[in-house]
Amino acid sequence: MKTISLLTLASLSLIAQDLRLISDTNTRASMPDTPLGTLPQLAVDPNSTTYLQFDSFLVANSQRPEDLITATLRLYVNRLATPGAISVAAYCRPVVEDVLTHNNRQLPLCNALVSTLPVTAAQNFIDIDVTERVRTALNTGTGLSFLITPAQSAPTTSVLFDSKESSTTSHAPKLMLNYKPLFLTGPIGPQGPIGPIGPVGPEGPAGTMNEIRWRSERYSCPADTRCSISISCGTLRMLVTGGCGHRDLNGATTDIKVNYSGPKIEGPRTDSGSDVTGWMCTVTNSHLSASRDFEIWAACIVR
Repeated sequence: MKTISLLTLASLSLIAQDLRLISDTNTRASMPDTPLGTLPQLAVDPNSTTYLQFDSFLVANSQRPEDLITATLRLYVNRLATPGAISVAAYCRPVVEDVLTHNNRQLPLCNALVSTLPVTAAQNFIDIDVTERVRTALNTGTGLSFLITPAQSAPTTSVLFDSKESSTTSHAPKLMLNYKPLFLTGPIGPQGPIGPIGPVGPEGPAGTMNEIRWRSERYSCPADTRCSISISCGTLRMLVTGGCGHRDLNGATTDIKVNYSGPKIEGPRTDSGSDVTGWMCTVTNSHLSASRDFEIWAACIVR
C-alpha cells in the first residue's frame, strides 16, 4: 500500500511518498545455498550482503520523475559489531526472499555504486541519498532494487539492520520520495453562457505521419519464480501495443507461463488511458532448477 502525505503551505502542496518494500534479505558466503529472507535482521559484513527491492510502480499518477526532489533510503542500525562504512549499489534483478542465496545471486549486474555512508553508532537511523538511482528507475520503468556491502574503504564493517520481519524494534527499511510543490486545484466553477459562433478559419496543413518504433528488453527469471518487468516508451512517445513471452522457440518455451501482459497502469484507471505509461509483463518460470530468459516488447508512436 502506498503512502502519500500532503504538507500545505499557503497555496502550495509538497507531496511526499513512501514506496512499498517488496522484499528484503541477505546472503552469506558461509551459507552459500540457504535463503535468509525470514531473518529479523539484515547483515552487512565481510561474509554477508543485503538486498532490498521496492515497488517502483506505485507512484502517484500526478507526479513525473523529473519533479522528484529527493529520494532517501532509511535504515535502522540494530547492532554494530565493527564501525565503518557501507556502500549502496543498484541491483537490477528481482529480489526473491525464499530463492536468493550467495550461490545464485548472479553478480555482477548493474551494481553501480549509488552512495557510501559511514556507520558509527547502533540504535539509530541512517539516511542514504539515492535520488539519481530512483529517478533513473522511474524514467525507465525498471525495478528498484539495492545491494548493500561494506565500503571498500572499510572492508571489516559489521552491522545488523532491522528487516521487515523484525518483531522488536520493527524499523523496516524505507524509501522516502519528495516531489516539487504543486498548486492546489480549486473547485470547478459554474459554466458560462455559450458565445456566438465565429467565422470558419482557413484549412490547416496536413499532419505528418507518425513514426512507430519498437522497444524490447530481455530479462532472466530464476527457477520456480514469478517475475514482473515493464518497458516504457520514454519521453515524447505514446504506447500503441506490446507483448512478452519466452525469448525464442525452443524446448524451454513451455517453462515460461505468461500471467499478465498488458498496459502498465499508474494511478486510477481512466477511459482516456492517460494513466498508461508503458507495457507490463508478469511471467512464471515453472522450471525447478534453471533460469529462463524472456522478452518484453512495446510499439511506440513518436509524437
